[in-house]
Amino acid sequence: MTTINSNRFWWSVGFLCVAGIGLWNWLDCGHNLQGQPVVGNDPATRELSTPNQPNLPKSAAIASDRHRLSLLALSPLYNESDEIRKQEIVTDWVARVSQDKIPVVLSDLQGVPPTELTRELSARLLRRWAEVTPRLAAVWATGLPQGATRKAAVEQVMITWANQDLAVTIEWFQTLPEDDRQQSATLSLAYEAARAEPLVALDLVSALPPTRERDDLLVYAVSQWAATDEATSEAWAKQVTDTSLRQRLVAAVSVASAERDGTTAATLATVALDTGDEQNRAAVSIVQRWAQNAPQAVASWISQFPDSAIRDVAVQNLITLWTSKDPEEAGRWVKGLTAGSLRDAGMTAYAQALAEVER
Repeated sequence: MTTINSNRFWWSVGFLCVAGIGLWNWLDCGHNLQGQPVVGNDPATRELSTPNQPNLPKSAAIASDRHRLSLLALSPLYNESDEIRKQEIVTDWVARVSQDKIPVVLSDLQGVPPTELTRELSARLLRRWAEVTPRLAAVWATGLPQGATRKAAVEQVMITWANQDLAVTIEWFQTLPEDDRQQSATLSLAYEAARAEPLVALDLVSALPPTRERDDLLVYAVSQWAATDEATSEAWAKQVTDTSLRQRLVAAVSVASAERDGTTAATLATVALDTGDEQNRAAVSIVQRWAQNAPQAVASWISQFPDSAIRDVAVQNLITLWTSKDPEEAGRWVKGLTAGSLRDAGMTAYAQALAEVER
């Protein structure tokens, strides 16, 4: 009996030793007692968690392992100085996440201290998700706590969705809490709308308080509008009561319509804009666009300018563009000018442009 009990005792001890060694190895390979992978003694995870590589949180490595992503895929970032190569590494990492795993990986990334890297990974994954199932991505984004992370996520979904279905995106946006519809978010959506639906963009920002950012959006939207409907956009711009903003809007209309109807654009800039910086900038921009199709007409318009710095700049732009397309015609016009400051500016510009062409 004693021998049997002794054998059982030593068998038990042996079993516990083997089990203990197995458990130790399992933990050492990167798992905790709940069976989850952790950053432990594995060389790859140890490299990613060293003090001189702080940008990749441990939980990001956990997420990578849990979802069968390459644990080492991001480690080259820390010794890579080539920005293009860095983007290639990040792009490859993001591409490894299957569509159905994106929400889980996003949630993992939200659970770690934010860094530039984790923010970029989250933005790219969210954009991929919104491209396929924007409503689900929108639900996830609006489920985040209020703060900068939620704001960035909502805007990312909104911009991606707007490129697919602007009307539905606006409908969704208008149902969001007021905190999600602050000025920056509204402007982001309006910029997306302005490219195809400038009137929708103008309507979106109509209730926003006047700021430089809002005014920049108005100028951009009116410019897009004027490219297809100069008359109506001009009428809209002229009814704005704020004098400074009205000048910017009218200048935007004149410049946007220059390539299609240079004569009308030039007349609008000359008559409707006050003498000063806004008119000068508009004149130069009109020259750059109008000269692409009708350099002779632009030359006639510039000839009517008073002797001023803006006329010299306009001549410089005209001659540079004209000489690159038809140096002989540009030269004939300059040489045919009456002696004076306009001819002097034209000859200087022509010599410079000709040297550039012959180089």
